[in-house]
Amino acid sequence: MIKMTVTSRGLCRFVIFLCGYVLFLVLGASVFSAIEGPEEIEKVQSLRELRSNFLKNNPCVTVL
Repeated sequence: MIKMTVTSRGLCRFVIFLCGYVLFLVLGASVFSAIEGPEEIEKVQSLRELRSNFLKNNPCVTVL
């Protein structure tokens, strides 16, 4: 059986903590995306319609 030194135990804890933190961030981002996703799609569609109507009503404005 190999004895773990203090530094290797600390490194092991750090790696476990880092993996847990990354997992926490990924899960949080997926929950946020699931909650906000449908509203974001609706807002984007509304903004596209508004822009399209504005460009139709103002032919002097050009699209970049």
